Amino acid sequence: MKRAPHLISTACLALLLASCGGTPNKPDRVTATSSQPQDKLAATLRRVENTSGAKASQLQLDAAEMALTEQKWPLLRALINQLDNAILDTAGDVRRALVRSALQQHDNDNSAALATLSDSRVNQASLRVSPQLTSQYLWQQAALQAKLGLIPSAINNLLARGQLISPSEREANQQQIWRFLLLLDKAELDSLSNNTPNQQLRGWLELASLYRDGNADVTLQANTLSNWQQRWPKHEANANLPGGLQKLQQAANNLPGNVLVALPTSGPLAVVGQTIRDGILYAYWKQRDAGLPTPKISFIDSQPLDSDAIVEHILQSDADVVIGPFNKDKVVAVATRAKEIPNTLLLNVLNDGSLADNLISFGLNPEDEAAQIADRAIVETGMRALVITPNNSLGDRLQQAFIDRWLTLGGTISQNGRYEDGKDISNTIKTALNIDKSEMRKRRLALNTGLSMQFEPRRRQDIDMAAVFGKPQEARSISPLFAFHYSQDIPLYSSSMAYTGEPDATADRDLEGVRFNDIPWLFDSASSQQEVLGVRFKRLFAMGIDAYRLHQRFALLDPSVGMQLQGATGTLKLDDQRKVVRQLDWAIFNNGTAEPLPAIQ
Repeated sequence: MKRAPHLISTACLALLLASCGGTPNKPDRVTATSSQPQDKLAATLRRVENTSGAKASQLQLDAAEMALTEQKWPLLRALINQLDNAILDTAGDVRRALVRSALQQHDNDNSAALATLSDSRVNQASLRVSPQLTSQYLWQQAALQAKLGLIPSAINNLLARGQLISPSEREANQQQIWRFLLLLDKAELDSLSNNTPNQQLRGWLELASLYRDGNADVTLQANTLSNWQQRWPKHEANANLPGGLQKLQQAANNLPGNVLVALPTSGPLAVVGQTIRDGILYAYWKQRDAGLPTPKISFIDSQPLDSDAIVEHILQSDADVVIGPFNKDKVVAVATRAKEIPNTLLLNVLNDGSLADNLISFGLNPEDEAAQIADRAIVETGMRALVITPNNSLGDRLQQAFIDRWLTLGGTISQNGRYEDGKDISNTIKTALNIDKSEMRKRRLALNTGLSMQFEPRRRQDIDMAAVFGKPQEARSISPLFAFHYSQDIPLYSSSMAYTGEPDATADRDLEGVRFNDIPWLFDSASSQQEVLGVRFKRLFAMGIDAYRLHQRFALLDPSVGMQLQGATGTLKLDDQRKVVRQLDWAIFNNGTAEPLPAIQ
């Protein structure tokens, strides 16, 4: 029988199959544990060798899907290359695109993966195949769109998919729609809602908008939800409210009546405690001025008190909820007496094990920011990272948090660099990029040849992104130094450390192109920002705002409920150890101004 042209030989296929049984470098896929799938794959490959024409191409496609399932990446790459020019039926065109797109995602090229699925021929073919295959196509395309920040398009695809799938599959589809909706801020949700003719989508957008309203207290949100349910009685989300919304009315009916706040308002931490206190009072008076229910709130200075005295004050106060203390040692000590005290929002991050059910740990944890840099950069750039941090205890924490998350996501660390806090980081960057080694090679060559030569140093080529952590003074030198060291093409990421929190286009011009994450309140153009122009430490003030909002939400933030708070310091949710994890907003410096970036999945 005549063989199909350009097919890999049986021997080559067997070699590829045998060579790709190692551990995959993507942690989010399941590795086959049985030899049976591999036997089936090998049998299919033998049939390919002895078949010709369209049948051979179909078998190759079957083999490629099996190789994808088993994560046989070299084999999959070979098969996909052979299928490039194969003539397939309509379903085959869609299946080939799905497999190729999955391989491109494995190669961390999400833009190419989405382009493969968005090809006009593939898109048209997806409309003429089985509902099951169309569903798979829409799901994979939506996931890629969300990764690249195209959230409205992703949601529209999932809404279309919802018309094709069985009732048993709809819950997962709706959960994904909800996750994507919460990547949009309230302004984006409201704008889309006002402009879409799609009633089903509008209902989703309005529901997400009331959930996303970080300024609303529990009572207001519960009333808005009740109104939504009356206006959308037949909406698919009404039968199974997402995100813990079904618990909202219960929480509104059981608001705390007496709140005690313990903060250090004297001593070395006085400014910190006073700023957090002012944020709490700001949120309290905003709520009261709106005519909404407010608790009786009282304050004690925790600075002169030890932990036993703080607990005694709590017990004497008859408080329903406690906010504080802030000092780390007092927080640890108070946490050990959890059985004696009411619901308590501890204003510092405790990472050592799970807390009691009546405790929540909340703080501006810099490790959250470092980990989220890894989450975003590995989607936007590539797998190889350069990390530069100050040589101090904070630098140790930031470096560890970034590296841990980066490696978990399947990335590799090309180089670490440390610099002394407050000092020039030029030499650290130069060494990390191997510019010094390139210059040394030039000097050695000049000595050996005796020639004077034109020379441009060459940086190392195994870096896809750089995470550089530093205060504004150091951070403002990042972009110019990378450009000076022939590395202006490397995407640069930093944390809130890089930004003072105050717009300064002249000083921040040198941060051009640097992406960073920070609290949403700094990018809020609403009147609330105008009311507090004199606040010096805005992040701590925002922490006070969120501390007040959180005190009403002990039941709602329970991991079993899964509700989030769209707060001033980030999107807040409770992890399994009862620590509040903040999802921050993103911005990029453009002409010295921090411009918001869209969220990505």
